[in-house]
Amino acid sequence: MNFINGVQIELRLAMKARDKRRVNALKNILADVTYASKLGPMESMNDFSNVAMRGIKKRMESIALFETAGRVDLAENERNEISIWKEFLPTELSENQLREHINKAIESTGAKSVSDMGKIMKVLTGNLNPAEAPRSQLSKLLKEELTKRFSS
Repeated sequence: MNFINGVQIELRLAMKARDKRRVNALKNILADVTYASKLGPMESMNDFSNVAMRGIKKRMESIALFETAGRVDLAENERNEISIWKEFLPTELSENQLREHINKAIESTGAKSVSDMGKIMKVLTGNLNPAEAPRSQLSKLLKEELTKRFSS
């Protein structure tokens, strides 16, 4: 579990530096990962990425709520946690790289129409880390590619 060790090392460094915001964020990350590992095994980076993406999504929702309530300070804390989560995630693939993966998946599945989108998404999500290729972006690009190829 490399990622947990990495978070723990960063936590120790933040504690030594007396960086309270970073310490709190790293403790929250460890709590989320520990909770998820109790629900099921965390064997790969994809498992960690799924937990991280859920954590980021929760914090994005919190930011929206805090800003509508006028609590800019709490929204800033959530933004800080998101930036720390992202330090442990692989970088997102560029749009061109995603299109390459999409084209390979279309070829490998032998898709013949836009209705084969589900079959192609299954192949893509099995091959790509959710942190590298967000599902919403993947879906949007796949739909564009399929309509471009198969629309009359």
